[in-house]
Amino acid sequence: MTKTSRTYGRNSPEAAAHVIAALIAQDGRLDWREIEFLDGAGALQVLGIERGRFMEVLSRYLGARLGAMAAGRRAGAGRLDAELDAIDDRTTQLVVAAMLLYLAEIDGTQVEERDFVQRVWERWNVTPQILEREMKIPLARSRAVYSPAAVTA
Repeated sequence: MTKTSRTYGRNSPEAAAHVIAALIAQDGRLDWREIEFLDGAGALQVLGIERGRFMEVLSRYLGARLGAMAAGRRAGAGRLDAELDAIDDRTTQLVVAAMLLYLAEIDGTQVEERDFVQRVWERWNVTPQILEREMKIPLARSRAVYSPAAVTA
């Protein structure tokens, strides 16, 4: 059992919140537009987590990210993999994958965020075509994360 799966239950709202918070914390700053999106889209309700609880998770991520940045360290890949493995429900994976795409677009899809989204999608076997078919997200939306060649393939 991984450390992450002991922290919260498999496929729990907290597991999904951890992945969302990890993306938001990638650049070490909180952009109010990201929180506005989560509130406006009802994303936290869809995930089943209260806003206050999500903000606690996010604040821990931001603190850890800022500390790592100050020390010149990168985020741990093992921790992310454990958090991703805690979500094996396909519907939850697709919902979180779509949310990550929209969140990454908010501040211009920075390289770190794009890499993060690609890593999550690869781990969960999510492609732009799957998101189009299952979540009705147009392929063009995925261009910020995947190259145009991958989108049309």
